[in-house]
Parts: sequence; structure tokens; C-alpha cells
Amino acid sequence: VACWHLLAVDPAARGRHVADALLVAGVRGAREIGARTVRLNTSVANVPANVLYAGRGFTRHRPLWLPYPGLPLPGWTNLWELAL
Repeated sequence: VACWHLLAVDPAARGRHVADALLVAGVRGAREIGARTVRLNTSVANVPANVLYAGRGFTRHRPLWLPYPGLPLPGWTNLWELAL
């Protein structure tokens, strides 16, 4: 299992499909190391990211309590998984 935490795109680069490129590169890297599954989490409040992951074939499992100290994010995150 390859796990990613806090995949982020600089606001200045949004709208340029950077998140898609990061997902493609990450999945490729996960396959190269022999992972059969990719997992990532994102804030329940990050609607665009949740829509992106669902649209790219990720399955949402369950919310997790995973606060990021010092960041203005809710403590609950969605756990997403993609079988490779």
C-alpha cells in the first residue's frame, strides 16, 4: 500500500490540471515499487479534491480523525483508496 498525506497544489497553479498530473505520477510511482493499492486522505471540507478523487476511480471508505496541527483544517478527513 502506498499512502499519501496532504496532496496539495499551489493556489497559483490551480486550474492547470496539476492535481491530475500529481495523481498520475503518484500512481506510476506506486506501481513501480510494487504497491497494489494507493490510499490518500483529504479534508471533508475540500469538496474539489473529494470530487477529483471520486472522478478518478478512488473509493471513499470512511472519515478519519486526523488533525494537522497548525493548519486551519477540520480534524476529519476522508480516506480514499484506489486498487492498482
